[in-house]
Formats: sequence, C-alpha cells, structure tokens
Amino acid sequence: MDAGIKISGSSTWIHDGGNYTTYAGPVKVYAPGQCIDWYGTIASTAVQYNSHCG
Repeated sequence: MDAGIKISGSSTWIHDGGNYTTYAGPVKVYAPGQCIDWYGTIASTAVQYNSHCG
C-alpha cells in the first residue's frame, strides 16, 4: 500500500509506502494557492489524480 502527494509540476513525490494492512500515510505538502497531485495504491491497483487546486 502506498500514498503520495506532490506540488503539480514538481517531480518530487512525498510518499509513505509499505506492507500496511489498514492505511498508508498521512503525507503532507505545503502548497497554499497551488495545485497538488496525489495517488494511492493497494496491491496492483493504482489511482492517480490531479484533483486539488487551492
């Protein structure tokens, strides 16, 4: 399981991954007024969104 976040346009992900059974994270990035990208994976299923701007 893995959870990650980054400022949009950056190549540096901040993530927490491991052999978790309940949840990964929390992961945080300071990005006032900017867009962020985030993702999550469980086993071989991955979800990635560019979904939050603020």
